[in-house]
Amino acid sequence: MHQNSILRQMRFAALAAAALAFGATAAGAQDITKCRQAIVKNGQKYASSITKAQQKCEEGRLKGKILTACSADLKTTDKINKAATKLSDGVVKACTGVALVDMGFAAKVTRCVGGNGAGDRCVDTEDCKFAPVAIGPEDGICTPTDECPTFLNGRLPGDDTCEIALSTPASVADCLECAANAKVGSLINTFYASLNAFSADKTVQKCQIDIGKRTAKFFDAIEKSLAKCEDAVLKAGAGTCPDLKATDKIAKSLTKLTGALTKTCASGATISNAAAAGKIFGAAPAFGACGVAGAQTTPGLVNSLSCLAQNAAECDVALSLGSNACSTALCGNAQIDAGETCDDGNTTQDSGSGPADICPSDCSVNTCANLGTQSVTISIQAPANLISSLVLVSYDDAKVAIPGINSDPAVLAAVSSLDFATTPRDNETSLRIIFEDPSVVGVAPGVAGTVTFSTCAVGPITAADFGCMVIDAGNPAFENITGATCTVTVL
Repeated sequence: MHQNSILRQMRFAALAAAALAFGATAAGAQDITKCRQAIVKNGQKYASSITKAQQKCEEGRLKGKILTACSADLKTTDKINKAATKLSDGVVKACTGVALVDMGFAAKVTRCVGGNGAGDRCVDTEDCKFAPVAIGPEDGICTPTDECPTFLNGRLPGDDTCEIALSTPASVADCLECAANAKVGSLINTFYASLNAFSADKTVQKCQIDIGKRTAKFFDAIEKSLAKCEDAVLKAGAGTCPDLKATDKIAKSLTKLTGALTKTCASGATISNAAAAGKIFGAAPAFGACGVAGAQTTPGLVNSLSCLAQNAAECDVALSLGSNACSTALCGNAQIDAGETCDDGNTTQDSGSGPADICPSDCSVNTCANLGTQSVTISIQAPANLISSLVLVSYDDAKVAIPGINSDPAVLAAVSSLDFATTPRDNETSLRIIFEDPSVVGVAPGVAGTVTFSTCAVGPITAADFGCMVIDAGNPAFENITGATCTVTVL
């Protein structure tokens, strides 16, 4: 782990001294290539090792075989520590004598120098200026710095500790280690924190196990394919990734993931009993857009999990090449930049529970041309009558929209029901609806209500433009209903 980096400094010094003793001089082109190949290769191996270790530990926790947090499980931490040592030794051995700029890690982060915002991340000098308008001592200059380019502006849990000053191969290894810990931790937490308590139903158990295990394998397979591709490009001095070989491997890996989840998470009811699908859906676009499909159907679940894993793998391999593309993305930096209509400091989307997320994962809400209206029905499938339910309807805001926002009068008017009292809240790309039976007798599953959207584009509106998930539901005995799902039908 990153905290162990200080303990390895003596070994790094010994490796560097040995290299100098054998006459190491200024790095040549061949040395630089081997160094960059080593960074990619060892970075991928480290990510693979900690993914396997953490996934196995979390599965043990799910089954009740491991009773401590994985960060306190000695077997897990020992594997991670050994993998960190191999990462560091491999990078230091191959890169001693290679300059930071040749490793590809120079000037990857920009911060304000001077002024009231000194030390803050910035995109340009405008971010470092403060009132009054005239240039003064309160203003600074946006300046490149040699620092670890952490993911998503350092907004992953634990990633804020990765703001490491870079100068040596050892510091680059620390950067890769820390960033991988934050990224893999975020992934594994999404897979397992979304799961319900381990079910007594074996069918549901298999779905729960595969959500974590199969998705972790998919992530690992993508990372390996991309790393091998980038290694070949570095060796040849030309080419782009993914190439045909990597693309084919990724496609085959997706087929395996799809096949496994289609078998073990075969129905919406099984998925609902296995996991809080809204949490998976909400976290899926953390590293890139994932579409509107809800995670309470098998195709939607595969889409959310594979999207999260693939985007994260691409970001991780890019970082090992010194790319800051996933580190300096403007969306998620908590300020509205060019091309954005909002920015709430994250790249997730509304999960249907907890505080509403009214800014979409791409930080841009489309302006609707209001070409007409399109009504849809929301149907709920459940094993018992309903007195209440919370439904999350996601929609493609390039095609449809709800007039207003939050619980504006226009939003309230857009939702109706013959059997339930409704409390809708629009979040720009998704709509939360609380359905409540005033009689508290219970309403049979079926059509719960109708939503009227404004149409924003010419062309047909189809069910594929919507997603639907039941976040919570209750029966007449005021008990929670598990296994409830919902569907959208375009009228």
